[in-house]
Amino acid sequence: MPRKNTFSFEDIIEAAFQVVRKEGMAMLSARSIAKELNSSTMPIYSYLKSMKNLEEKIIQKAMALLYSYQTRARTGDSYIDIGLGYILFAKEEKHLFRCINDEKYMGLQMKYGAPNFEAMLPFLGDYASGLSDQNKRTLLFFGWIFSHGLADLISNAFHQHIPEFNTADENSIGLILKTVNDTFIKGFLG
Repeated sequence: MPRKNTFSFEDIIEAAFQVVRKEGMAMLSARSIAKELNSSTMPIYSYLKSMKNLEEKIIQKAMALLYSYQTRARTGDSYIDIGLGYILFAKEEKHLFRCINDEKYMGLQMKYGAPNFEAMLPFLGDYASGLSDQNKRTLLFFGWIFSHGLADLISNAFHQHIPEFNTADENSIGLILKTVNDTFIKGFLG
Protein backbone atom coordinates (compact mmCIF):
# COMPACT_ATOMS: atom_id res chain seq x y z
CA MET A 1 0.00 0.00 0.00
CA PRO A 2 1.43 3.45 -0.92
CA ARG A 3 2.49 5.66 1.94
CA LYS A 4 0.03 8.45 2.78
CA ASN A 5 1.20 11.98 2.04
CA THR A 6 2.09 13.83 5.20
CA PHE A 7 2.12 17.25 3.54
CA SER A 8 -0.81 19.36 2.46
CA PHE A 9 -0.91 21.42 -0.72
CA GLU A 10 -0.51 24.50 1.51
CA ASP A 11 2.68 23.00 2.99
CA ILE A 12 4.06 22.55 -0.51
CA ILE A 13 3.11 26.10 -1.49
CA GLU A 14 4.80 27.46 1.63
CA ALA A 15 7.93 25.38 1.01
CA ALA A 16 8.02 26.55 -2.62
CA PHE A 17 7.59 30.14 -1.46
CA GLN A 18 10.52 29.75 0.94
CA VAL A 19 12.69 28.30 -1.84
CA VAL A 20 11.96 31.30 -4.06
CA ARG A 21 12.39 33.70 -1.15
CA LYS A 22 15.87 32.34 -0.39
CA GLU A 23 17.14 31.34 -3.84
CA GLY A 24 14.93 32.86 -6.54
CA MET A 25 12.36 31.45 -8.94
CA ALA A 26 15.05 29.89 -11.13
CA MET A 27 15.84 27.47 -8.31
CA LEU A 28 12.25 26.28 -7.92
CA SER A 29 11.87 22.58 -8.66
CA ALA A 30 10.23 19.52 -7.14
CA ARG A 31 13.66 18.60 -5.80
CA SER A 32 14.22 21.99 -4.11
CA ILE A 33 10.74 21.90 -2.59
CA ALA A 34 11.33 18.37 -1.32
CA LYS A 35 14.62 19.49 0.20
CA GLU A 36 12.84 22.38 1.96
CA LEU A 37 10.29 19.90 3.34
CA ASN A 38 12.96 17.33 4.18
CA SER A 39 11.09 14.86 2.01
CA SER A 40 11.32 12.86 -1.17
CA THR A 41 9.92 14.33 -4.37
CA MET A 42 6.97 11.89 -4.48
CA PRO A 43 4.61 13.98 -2.29
CA ILE A 44 5.46 17.03 -4.37
CA TYR A 45 4.62 15.31 -7.66
CA SER A 46 1.41 13.90 -6.22
CA TYR A 47 0.08 17.42 -5.53
CA LEU A 48 1.53 19.38 -8.41
CA LYS A 49 -0.49 19.41 -11.57
CA SER A 50 1.72 22.08 -13.10
CA MET A 51 4.54 24.39 -12.12
CA LYS A 52 2.56 27.31 -13.57
CA ASN A 53 -0.10 26.86 -10.90
CA LEU A 54 2.57 26.81 -8.21
CA GLU A 55 4.32 29.86 -9.67
CA GLU A 56 1.01 31.74 -9.56
CA LYS A 57 0.55 30.85 -5.89
CA ILE A 58 4.07 32.13 -5.17
CA ILE A 59 3.41 35.42 -6.99
CA GLN A 60 0.13 35.76 -5.10
CA LYS A 61 1.91 35.25 -1.75
CA ALA A 62 4.70 37.63 -2.74
CA MET A 63 2.18 40.33 -3.66
CA ALA A 64 0.41 39.83 -0.32
CA LEU A 65 3.74 40.21 1.48
CA LEU A 66 4.51 43.34 -0.55
CA TYR A 67 1.12 44.77 0.46
CA SER A 68 1.95 44.19 4.13
CA TYR A 69 5.26 46.03 3.67
CA GLN A 70 3.53 48.96 1.97
CA THR A 71 0.73 49.34 4.50
CA ARG A 72 2.89 49.18 7.61
CA ALA A 73 3.12 52.54 9.40
CA ARG A 74 6.74 53.62 9.58
CA THR A 75 7.09 57.38 9.18
CA GLY A 76 3.75 58.85 10.20
CA ASP A 77 3.11 59.69 6.54
CA SER A 78 1.12 56.91 4.89
CA TYR A 79 1.98 58.08 1.35
CA ILE A 80 5.72 57.92 2.11
CA ASP A 81 5.14 54.57 3.85
CA ILE A 82 3.77 53.09 0.61
CA GLY A 83 6.98 53.88 -1.28
CA LEU A 84 9.21 53.07 1.66
CA GLY A 85 7.51 49.70 2.09
CA TYR A 86 8.02 48.95 -1.60
CA ILE A 87 11.72 49.83 -1.38
CA LEU A 88 12.27 47.87 1.84
CA PHE A 89 10.55 44.87 0.25
CA ALA A 90 13.07 45.09 -2.62
CA LYS A 91 15.94 45.45 -0.15
CA GLU A 92 14.90 42.67 2.25
CA GLU A 93 13.15 40.30 -0.17
CA LYS A 94 15.38 40.59 -3.24
CA HIS A 95 14.36 37.32 -4.84
CA LEU A 96 10.64 37.93 -4.36
CA PHE A 97 11.01 41.48 -5.69
CA ARG A 98 12.80 40.22 -8.78
CA CYS A 99 10.25 37.46 -9.20
CA ILE A 100 7.19 39.72 -9.20
CA ASN A 101 8.93 42.10 -11.60
CA ASP A 102 10.14 39.45 -14.04
CA GLU A 103 8.45 39.99 -17.39
CA LYS A 104 7.72 36.25 -17.50
CA TYR A 105 5.21 36.85 -14.69
CA MET A 106 3.91 40.24 -15.83
CA GLY A 107 0.39 38.90 -16.33
CA LEU A 108 0.34 37.62 -12.75
CA GLN A 109 1.89 40.84 -11.48
CA MET A 110 -0.97 42.76 -13.11
CA LYS A 111 -3.56 40.29 -11.82
CA TYR A 112 -2.42 40.59 -8.21
CA GLY A 113 -0.78 44.03 -8.35
CA ALA A 114 -3.80 45.95 -9.67
CA PRO A 115 -5.90 45.22 -6.55
CA ASN A 116 -2.91 46.21 -4.38
CA PHE A 117 -2.64 49.50 -6.29
CA GLU A 118 -6.34 50.26 -5.80
CA ALA A 119 -6.08 49.38 -2.10
CA MET A 120 -3.31 51.99 -1.73
CA LEU A 121 -5.50 54.92 -2.81
CA PRO A 122 -6.96 55.54 0.68
CA PHE A 123 -3.40 55.72 2.03
CA LEU A 124 -2.75 58.92 0.08
CA GLY A 125 -4.25 60.85 2.99
CA ASP A 126 -3.93 64.63 2.84
CA TYR A 127 -1.98 64.44 -0.41
CA ALA A 128 -5.19 63.44 -2.16
CA SER A 129 -7.57 66.00 -0.68
CA GLY A 130 -9.36 67.80 -3.47
CA LEU A 131 -8.00 65.54 -6.20
CA SER A 132 -10.18 63.71 -8.68
CA ASP A 133 -10.02 59.91 -8.66
CA GLN A 134 -7.94 60.02 -11.85
CA ASN A 135 -5.46 62.47 -10.33
CA LYS A 136 -5.21 60.30 -7.21
CA ARG A 137 -4.27 57.36 -9.41
CA THR A 138 -1.77 59.51 -11.31
CA LEU A 139 -0.20 60.70 -8.06
CA LEU A 140 0.11 57.13 -6.79
CA PHE A 141 1.44 55.92 -10.16
CA PHE A 142 4.14 58.60 -10.33
CA GLY A 143 5.14 57.81 -6.75
CA TRP A 144 5.38 54.15 -7.73
CA ILE A 145 7.58 54.99 -10.74
CA PHE A 146 10.13 56.73 -8.51
CA SER A 147 9.90 54.11 -5.76
CA HIS A 148 10.31 51.30 -8.27
CA GLY A 149 13.43 52.89 -9.73
CA LEU A 150 14.96 53.34 -6.29
CA ALA A 151 13.89 49.83 -5.25
CA ASP A 152 15.51 48.36 -8.36
CA LEU A 153 18.78 50.20 -7.68
CA ILE A 154 18.78 48.97 -4.09
CA SER A 155 17.87 45.38 -4.93
CA ASN A 156 20.75 45.24 -7.42
CA ALA A 157 23.25 46.89 -5.02
CA PHE A 158 23.96 49.60 -7.63
CA HIS A 159 23.45 52.22 -4.93
CA GLN A 160 26.61 51.06 -3.14
CA HIS A 161 28.74 52.60 -5.90
CA ILE A 162 27.34 56.12 -5.49
CA PRO A 163 28.61 57.85 -2.34
CA GLU A 164 25.85 60.50 -2.33
CA PHE A 165 23.20 57.82 -2.40
CA ASN A 166 22.74 56.88 1.25
CA THR A 167 20.29 54.00 1.57
CA ALA A 168 21.86 52.42 4.61
CA ASP A 169 18.72 52.58 6.70
CA GLU A 170 15.00 53.17 6.67
CA ASN A 171 15.32 56.81 7.77
CA SER A 172 17.68 57.67 4.90
CA ILE A 173 15.40 56.07 2.36
CA GLY A 174 12.38 57.80 3.91
CA LEU A 175 14.15 61.17 3.66
CA ILE A 176 14.93 60.59 -0.03
CA LEU A 177 11.27 59.73 -0.66
CA LYS A 178 10.00 62.69 1.35
CA THR A 179 12.25 65.14 -0.50
CA VAL A 180 11.31 63.83 -3.93
CA ASN A 181 7.62 63.53 -3.08
CA ASP A 182 7.44 67.07 -1.65
CA THR A 183 8.97 68.40 -4.87
CA PHE A 184 6.69 66.27 -6.99
CA ILE A 185 3.54 67.22 -5.04
CA LYS A 186 4.32 70.94 -5.35
CA GLY A 187 4.62 70.54 -9.11
CA PHE A 188 1.60 68.26 -9.33
CA LEU A 189 -0.71 70.48 -7.29
CA GLY A 190 0.63 73.71 -8.78
